[in-house]
Amino acid sequence: MKFEDLIDTIKSLHKYNRLAIITHQDADPDAIGSAIGMSYLLKQLYPTSDVNIIVPGGASKLARRVFSRIYGSDLELSKEFIQADIYVLVDVNNLSQLGDIGKNLENIRNRIIVIDHHIPTKGTLSRVRCKWIFTEAKACSLMVFTLLENLGMDIPSDLATLLLAGILYDTRRFLHANSRVFEVCSKLLKRGANYALALSSLVTTEVDISEKIAILKGLRRMDILRIGEFIVALSYVSAYEGVLARTLISLGVDLAIVVAEKNDTIRISARSSSKFYKLTGISLGKDLLPAIGRVIHGEGGGHATAGGAVGRGSLGQVLSRVYDIVIDILWKRLA
Repeated sequence: MKFEDLIDTIKSLHKYNRLAIITHQDADPDAIGSAIGMSYLLKQLYPTSDVNIIVPGGASKLARRVFSRIYGSDLELSKEFIQADIYVLVDVNNLSQLGDIGKNLENIRNRIIVIDHHIPTKGTLSRVRCKWIFTEAKACSLMVFTLLENLGMDIPSDLATLLLAGILYDTRRFLHANSRVFEVCSKLLKRGANYALALSSLVTTEVDISEKIAILKGLRRMDILRIGEFIVALSYVSAYEGVLARTLISLGVDLAIVVAEKNDTIRISARSSSKFYKLTGISLGKDLLPAIGRVIHGEGGGHATAGGAVGRGSLGQVLSRVYDIVIDILWKRLA
């Protein structure tokens, strides 16, 4: 769907009294920046409407800290489903990333608007009211800024700083930036964004003890596989799977896959180095994680070098299947 169609759809929401913005579980700074940016946009357009933000299970610790440092207050949002006339999904394009809340949306797709930058998969929502998926965008916060700018809205300095923090987070401090990223960041700075505050809010100076333990346990449980010139690491934890995956990449691993099991849910976080993607052409969001998502009876997706999957299964069986899928896909590309 074209960007202009999204603008027309947003302008037609005046007849609805209850609007809700939903982003993915364990929402990161880009997801929270996008959600708050969309909330501001809708409240400006429709001041008499009730606008709520829903984050299944709550935002990540980092996202909460970023918000509190920028706004000087705690982040308040709903962790549970709220009835609304229209639902706007940001930084997510399939229901599996919404946990139990996704089940409430299965039969009301004509009331859903999707704004996202992840690679579409078979699980991507179809037949929705409106969908703008732009995979070239390096952050969803950038897409929300584009909407605000197109609608001619003034952006408060704190929101500009939050959007900037979201872009910094998803581009890994501009490591994956392009010209559009710098263009938007320049515009945010001109609107009062505080670069030093946005950057410092993302810097972790004190690691929580539970996070340290999870990383150490994950390193101890790690299986290492060398395929050609690439080092592949597979591990499992009960939490902080994304942190461990990023840590493994920083230690020199080319492909890191971390499985987390909580209750009856399996969460998988994967990261790869830029070198791995460049030399193999394997996109985690397009090639690897959708395949993993299918074997855990869920969905998987993401970007070229980062992504995740959510599903169900026993930890032992999932680790074995993931191992087989990785070997199969990688050897086929290297053959």
